[in-house]
Amino acid sequence: MVSIISIKIFDIEASDTVKYIPKRGLLITLLIIALSREKVENKMIQSIRTKAFTMAFVVGVIYTLIQPLINYIANILTNKDQYILEDFGDFQILLFMLFMYIVLFHMLKRKQ
Repeated sequence: MVSIISIKIFDIEASDTVKYIPKRGLLITLLIIALSREKVENKMIQSIRTKAFTMAFVVGVIYTLIQPLINYIANILTNKDQYILEDFGDFQILLFMLFMYIVLFHMLKRKQ
């Protein structure tokens, strides 16, 4: 994650391979966190896990559908020359969904 932020902040010229490896590493790390078991894995935790996965998926789909429109409107309002409706890449969608799952899981677990 530090390498991804460093490349963005310092505007480092990096090849696609150099950018690819930290991004995939971050996704793998989030996946491992999402799939890791709790100390006490009972039916309540499984239910919370299912709810969190479901909610993260639904929120991820809504985000994927709405965010390009918001970006398009923001480009129009800021008088940018490009009025292109752009889709997200796989990295951004997966990152958002895994992050949302982890946040929702811990929020639901804390509520119980």
